[in-house]
Amino acid sequence: IWKFDPAALAPGFDDAAYSRVALPHSVAKLSWQNWEPAAWQEVWVYRRHFTLPEECKGLRTFLQFDGVMVGATPTINGHALPQHLGGYLPFRYEITNRLAEGDNVLAVAVDSRWSNVPPEGSPAGAKRIDYLEPGGIYRSVRLEAVPQTFISDVFAKPVQVLDPRRRVEVICSIDAGAQATTPARVEVELRSGTRVVSRAQATLRIDQAGAQQVALTLSNLGNVELWDVNAPHLYDVVATLFVEDKPVHDYRVRIGLREARFELDGFYLNGRRLQLFGLNRHELYPYVGGAMPRRVMRRDAEMLRREFNCNFVRCSHY
Repeated sequence: IWKFDPAALAPGFDDAAYSRVALPHSVAKLSWQNWEPAAWQEVWVYRRHFTLPEECKGLRTFLQFDGVMVGATPTINGHALPQHLGGYLPFRYEITNRLAEGDNVLAVAVDSRWSNVPPEGSPAGAKRIDYLEPGGIYRSVRLEAVPQTFISDVFAKPVQVLDPRRRVEVICSIDAGAQATTPARVEVELRSGTRVVSRAQATLRIDQAGAQQVALTLSNLGNVELWDVNAPHLYDVVATLFVEDKPVHDYRVRIGLREARFELDGFYLNGRRLQLFGLNRHELYPYVGGAMPRRVMRRDAEMLRREFNCNFVRCSHY
């Protein structure tokens, strides 16, 4: 990483003098307190050399960013990708046709200057904001290799969980790289460990390249275990795409079956009134800013739940 130099976006740039860092990363050296925004309000360049593994060749390849503060313009092998603005949402690009056989170079121009996009959110500038957002690639970045046709997303919604007719409504998003000559099939299962609670399937035709959605319903759930703050039981929703009756890709999400609602006299979880007790949590830490690895995030959640006895947490601003 180094301060912005347009030449640094080119694949042949000599980056031997660049500082070597690990992600997640903050561009500024921070202390316990008294942070100075001027330390990060620059445009920075991150560079990464990589070779695509042999087993990924022939697959579609996506570049996934989980979060960059606050604007990002990636370049792969000298080809600029669309700019992304905003520090809190993930974003991705398909780079299948931009990859080389040997060395590939990803260069990312990270704009950490004040910008009136989230999270800053005020045209009056930094003086109107009561929190700081140090710049950098402060969340993970990864390559994802998938088949030509794959499941890009699964949305699973529990419905009427307190009723015998309880069910899970599932929407599977399919991304096809090309037209398929034979029908495909999507199968969805609700699993508790290795046990299959419910299963549904649907046939689809892929008449052209692009995205489409398939809706399925998981029913006949029986006496499922409801999610509760003291017993947070989770189920796996596993969607599998079959082409010519062969599984080519699967996608998994975890869900909890619960009913949550507010009434005039308070909050109800699964029909039981629950007193909420919690804290306001900011995604900032001393020394590292927002660039905290997931294992520490999990530890922080354990402290809130086990040591502070919270059953509710407000994730402030994001």
